[in-house]
Amino acid sequence: MNGYAYSPSTSNEHIQDLCPNGWHLPTISEWKDLAQSLGGYAQAGKNMKLASSVLWPNSVLPSENTFNATPAGDYYLWKSGPSAYGNRGKLTKFWTTKIGDRGEVTIIEVGSGTK
Repeated sequence: MNGYAYSPSTSNEHIQDLCPNGWHLPTISEWKDLAQSLGGYAQAGKNMKLASSVLWPNSVLPSENTFNATPAGDYYLWKSGPSAYGNRGKLTKFWTTKIGDRGEVTIIEVGSGTK
């Protein structure tokens, strides 16, 4: 999914409706708390990854699994077929509740270069 697919009138309530019952999209504050609990900003990207060199080639990986993010990549709405997917094995993105000025959802990105 892509935050740009929603109009500027997209509200936080509509975004939260994407989650299953009992789940919610995290706020920026919740992401900050998670980063702090995973060693601070300097270590959080590494510690969010699933410790798998098969999934995260050329990455610094955690010594133990804590969050288990996998590198799903990107989906490009303006493309079709296999070319609509990119960056597999390189990054993953997570939505937040923050809506930008153009109606886009603010994301948190964890990439293969993220330490």
